Amino acid sequence: MESETAVIQAERGWNDAYLRSDFAKLKAIMAGDYMDVTDDGTFDTRTTNLRSIKSGEEKFTALSVSNVMTRIYGDVAINTGALHMELLFRGVPSGGDFLFTDIWQKRKGS
Repeated sequence: MESETAVIQAERGWNDAYLRSDFAKLKAIMAGDYMDVTDDGTFDTRTTNLRSIKSGEEKFTALSVSNVMTRIYGDVAINTGALHMELLFRGVPSGGDFLFTDIWQKRKGS
């Protein structure tokens, strides 16, 4: 994995892609086996996540991270920090402040 700075920049680029609803960039960033745990404890896959962005079902209006700590272990980096997000989900305002753990793995040279 690259430097801590590069990993944090990748994290911010990913968030920016969500803000711009940049489907192509999100698709390129997320591995085929991407998973996340939503705020209600359910799992979201790459397919369902991308579908909600592409359809406009989910539209982020604010997204920022702070207090990011990065740990690098070979080709894997783990980011932890605080996340603030505001979005419309099916037209209904949602969001809040959360803690996050993101795992990045260098694959295929990227």
